[in-house]
Amino acid sequence: RYERHHPVSGPAPTVGTTWHAALAFDVCGTLQPSLPANPNLTGGSLPGIRTDGGGVVLIAPTTAQDAGNNATLARFVRYYSKLSLTSSKLQLPGSHAYRSGDACPPGTPDAGRRGSVRIAAWSSFTGPGSEHPVIYSDPAAVKFANRQLITVAFVPSGASVPKPSAQTILALLNASAGTSNPTSPSTVPSVSTPSVTTPTTTATTTPTTSTTKAK
Repeated sequence: RYERHHPVSGPAPTVGTTWHAALAFDVCGTLQPSLPANPNLTGGSLPGIRTDGGGVVLIAPTTAQDAGNNATLARFVRYYSKLSLTSSKLQLPGSHAYRSGDACPPGTPDAGRRGSVRIAAWSSFTGPGSEHPVIYSDPAAVKFANRQLITVAFVPSGASVPKPSAQTILALLNASAGTSNPTSPSTVPSVSTPSVTTPTTTATTTPTTSTTKAK
């Protein structure tokens, strides 16, 4: 296509860029299995924002429609058959549709509590960006970033939203490195999954003072 051979400058990701992000789903306190590869990967042109499975989203725009500020979570959802996500609804393929105000089903950690859609996005899997996520409700407001972590959740107010699993982050690192071989455990960042509560609040920790008795 013309755009691939004549790239236009603009906000990242530009046409020809290749990024990867981790994507997980949490329903009422339970992380769900990763989405399989996009059902529309065979025949025709490939979606510019897609997944090959394992919880990793490939952001590789070939047209302006998937580039720059258009590279959002909502764009990914649009390409993924039978996945529905809005500010008030989450429905995974082949699963129950959860709408804001619905009660979490029996057998889940949040059973009986009424939930809503929350999207937590960490700008990086390590460093400062891994500590404090931004909380969204609208998937169109979630713009992808390279090596970003995203968890889409249907949870009650005040419930925790975890990061994607260590296995998903490992898959992200391997995809970013261009390999499918398992990374050495020593190189994988520890995922303590600090629970992020919604709405987001800043926790204040009182420093502990230890007293050493003089001899």
